[in-house]
Amino acid sequence: MVRVVVKVPASPLETALACFDGIVDGRQAWEFDLDEALALRSVYAYLAEEGRLGQEALAQLAAIDAFWRAHPQAFDAAFAYEHAMPARERLAGFATDEEGNPAVPPPSHWWWRPSGQW
Repeated sequence: MVRVVVKVPASPLETALACFDGIVDGRQAWEFDLDEALALRSVYAYLAEEGRLGQEALAQLAAIDAFWRAHPQAFDAAFAYEHAMPARERLAGFATDEEGNPAVPPPSHWWWRPSGQW
């Protein structure tokens, strides 16, 4: 079981995920805002799996996912650094496994892969 170790607001749009559509502007325009976006997306996925998100948050996540999937080239360019990170480092400081180590994102967290691997 994965344990979320970071406190997040009820709305994903009150986090770095608010810049989800910034991927089309290029990474340099949103460098710091995008740094945590994929880890936060995983945090919200874990919270959703636990039934801890409201309908509004789920709808926001669906809109983020749809936008990213509709812009695969921009997505790949924006998150190339994160996609190259070792799996064990991706969720450090955000979620842990049963042993207290950083969780490894499961295959269902497609955003950790380039678009050609969705």
